[in-house]
Amino acid sequence: MLAAWPKLPSTSSPTMNDPASSGRPARQGKRRLGLYPSVLTESMKQASYQLAVADGHPDLRTVQLDIIDGYFADNVTLTPADFSDCSFGHLTADIHLMVEEPLDYLGECVVNRTALPIRTVLGQIEKMSSIDDFIEAVSQQGWGAGLSLDLYTPLEEVSDDQLRELTALQLMGIEAGFQGQTLHPGVVYKIEQLAGRCRDCGHRLEIIIDGGVKLDNVEQLIDNGVHGVVVGSEIWQANQPDQVIDAYLRLELSDRPLI
Repeated sequence: MLAAWPKLPSTSSPTMNDPASSGRPARQGKRRLGLYPSVLTESMKQASYQLAVADGHPDLRTVQLDIIDGYFADNVTLTPADFSDCSFGHLTADIHLMVEEPLDYLGECVVNRTALPIRTVLGQIEKMSSIDDFIEAVSQQGWGAGLSLDLYTPLEEVSDDQLRELTALQLMGIEAGFQGQTLHPGVVYKIEQLAGRCRDCGHRLEIIIDGGVKLDNVEQLIDNGVHGVVVGSEIWQANQPDQVIDAYLRLELSDRPLI
C-alpha cells in the first residue's frame, strides 16, 4: 500500500516534454537540447555555489539534484531535506534518486516540497521495490514521473505499459554514483532501442542521458534520439561554467519528432 502522503498542487510546470521547460526560448521550427546541470555533492557550500551559478544564468531553468545514499553506490550526497535549505531562485529541480528504495526518499521530497521547486522525480530502478508504485506515487503529487536505468540494466526491465506512464526515461552513460567518468559507447545502441520502442508504442517521452556527456560527443547522442542531457564535471570543473552552459544551450535537436 502506498504511503498516505499529502497531495498538494504542483509547484512546478511545465512538464518534462515541454521544450520550453529547459528555459530556452524556442527558435521557430527548431527545438533546443534540454540541459540539466547535475548537483552531486555532500557539501552544502558546493551545492549553494552551483545553484547560484545556475540561477545566475538567464537561459537555464532546471538543475538535477543527485541523491545517493551510500547503499546504491559507494558515495553519499546531500538529501532532499538538505537541499530544502538551499536557494533555488528561478530554477526548478529534477530529483534523481540513486538510493536503495526510491519510495522512501520520495516521502522526504513530499515533506519538503514547499522548499523544493520539484518538476520531475527520477528513480533508479535497480533496487526499487515496485516500479508501478513509484510511478503512481510520483504522479499523485503532480510531478513528472521518470525512471533511470544504470549502464548495464536492460531496457526490458521497463514494460511498455510502464513506459506510457512516464514523462522521461533516463539512461546512465556511466555506472551511477560518481561524476567525471567516460561515456560508455554501448549507450548509443541503447538510445536507439529506446527510441524505437517509444515510436512503436506511440508515447511522447523525453530520452535523457546522464553521465559521460561532453561537448565532443553530445552531437552523436542527439543524432541517435536524445532530447536532454545531464552534465556535471564538464560544467563545474570549467574555468567559465557559463560558457559551457551556453555551448550546450545552443545545440539543436535533430529533425526527428519528439517521441
